Amino acid sequence: MTSSHPTASGSSLITALEETWTTIRRHHPDLPEVVFITGTGLRYAAASSVDARWGHFGAQRWVHGRPQPTATPTPEAGQDAKLHVQPDRKPELFVAGECFAEGASHTLTTILHEAAHALAHARGVKETSRQGKYHNRRYLELAGELGLEWPVDAKAHPVNGFSEVQLTQQTREVYADTIAELDAAITLHLDTFRRLGLAGDGQPDTSPEDGDGQGGGGAEGDGEKTYNRSKLVCDCYPERSIRVSPKQAARGPILCGICDGEFHPEDDGQ
Repeated sequence: MTSSHPTASGSSLITALEETWTTIRRHHPDLPEVVFITGTGLRYAAASSVDARWGHFGAQRWVHGRPQPTATPTPEAGQDAKLHVQPDRKPELFVAGECFAEGASHTLTTILHEAAHALAHARGVKETSRQGKYHNRRYLELAGELGLEWPVDAKAHPVNGFSEVQLTQQTREVYADTIAELDAAITLHLDTFRRLGLAGDGQPDTSPEDGDGQGGGGAEGDGEKTYNRSKLVCDCYPERSIRVSPKQAARGPILCGICDGEFHPEDDGQ
């Protein structure tokens, strides 16, 4: 029996991503070549920033060329063995299969988001802090070069900074053909995030709430869970720090009783 559905394959998705990257590099030639991979973003959803579940840039992941036999250094080689020429490496750009479920525009936004990280790596710019969660103003500047913007008058997210940048209208027009080609190529997707309620505005906050009667809010080290809590600092010297859940941090300013300043992520002024 002949299927009524068009032939779909993971390789066709990778090809579409590669063609998208080629188009982006025509506008921004200082971007490096990358190796695209895909799969579930669930492994990044709990431990990283909100945007990381959709995509991820990893520098120097892949070795260019055929694998070579590993030579065992001899005693005579001595220091020379340690001076072996390092292999040529290429970065990796991961796009989650769940990203395709949100459409071509969302996929392009994810790729451009990761392109900003790629630019930061190429230029030696420190664009994030706190294990890559907080995206500082240097990141925002790079994202702006690539056609992404932060909503006017919006404050940086207390945990993720300027992570969730958006396509500008001009960028949508510049990449209109690319978006259409991506849309045609998306004939496979993962629905994991939708089934688990992780799509849309973000992942559920799994950290215990302070004073919610569920045993949350315990001090660090008292046996309560502290994962997914973020470190905030004030302007005291030496600085004071606290750890709160993303949901609590987003509720409003947390003030220090000594310096009267607001607790904030360490790099939010960059």
